[in-house]
Amino acid sequence: MVLEIHPDSLVEKNTNIPTKHLFLPSEKFWWEIRSRNNVRIYFIDEKGEFCSCMGYYFNYKRNEGCYHLEKIKMYVELGKYRTIVYRDEDYSEFAKKIVNETINELRRSSNI
Repeated sequence: MVLEIHPDSLVEKNTNIPTKHLFLPSEKFWWEIRSRNNVRIYFIDEKGEFCSCMGYYFNYKRNEGCYHLEKIKMYVELGKYRTIVYRDEDYSEFAKKIVNETINELRRSSNI
């Protein structure tokens, strides 16, 4: 069962609003944020230290992070995001989705 919660009525009007994928009862979560052009989907860990975008990988050694890490902090501070609630039993499948999306993004970017 998935329960979708919108903490702010403005969230529904903007497709670029990030999504918090919350797993209960553990309270683990992942952020989902779209690219600037709203074409690609990226995932950010709950600590806000990892993003699945290519910019993160290119900037990692310089400790610069990426645009999405800064953007998610802004949205969280403003309370502008939606939350989708899952059962903890769904976490493994969700993690597989993140890995697959990241691999596909790497393939697209490097033409593997």
